[in-house]
Amino acid sequence: MTGIAGPKKSIQTKRIFMDAFIALNHYKMIDKMSIKELCIRVGFNRGTFYLHFQDIYDLREQIENELLNGMKEIFLEFSKDIIIIRDPHIARNAFSSILAYIQKHHLYFEALLGPTGDISFINKIKDYVKLVLLDNVLLRDKEININKDHYELILEYSLSANVGIVIYWIKNGMKIPIDELAALYNELMFNGLAQGILTPNTSSRMPKEI
Repeated sequence: MTGIAGPKKSIQTKRIFMDAFIALNHYKMIDKMSIKELCIRVGFNRGTFYLHFQDIYDLREQIENELLNGMKEIFLEFSKDIIIIRDPHIARNAFSSILAYIQKHHLYFEALLGPTGDISFINKIKDYVKLVLLDNVLLRDKEININKDHYELILEYSLSANVGIVIYWIKNGMKIPIDELAALYNELMFNGLAQGILTPNTSSRMPKEI
């Protein structure tokens, strides 16, 4: 039993530090935090902190990598058999799954994507999704001559808009239901920005799942 309890306790302790960091990060930037402050908050000493993290920046990076890996699994699941951006139903389901994941871990995303969070985390998300989508298209459409520079520019534009949608959704308390937001995303993705602005109430016109 000792061999099982040890690792479990270690994971729980690490999670306690992560939760405490996120609680502080909601209103305090990382350069205003201290390890001492975290340790007092959770009731552990500095030695326990250093068993899990090199410093407070390593703590944040481990949190971000954990969240990013969760998102990676979702994208890989949806991109393994089909070009995501060519199938409205697949695209909507993928986006819905991402939103559900963000909602499940909303306290973490609220802090990291908020005003006291980490701008580099946004770029990490965008860079990974860009890589997945680019590889997804190039692998599935090998006969198509794609201008990689142009395609990356289009992806940058699209991903900046998508991240903006998610940040707005989080900032406003995630009031818009996931299905409705995913439908709006599809309208913008497949019918264009101008169409979405001119006819913003699109949920009733989106194709239903079969």
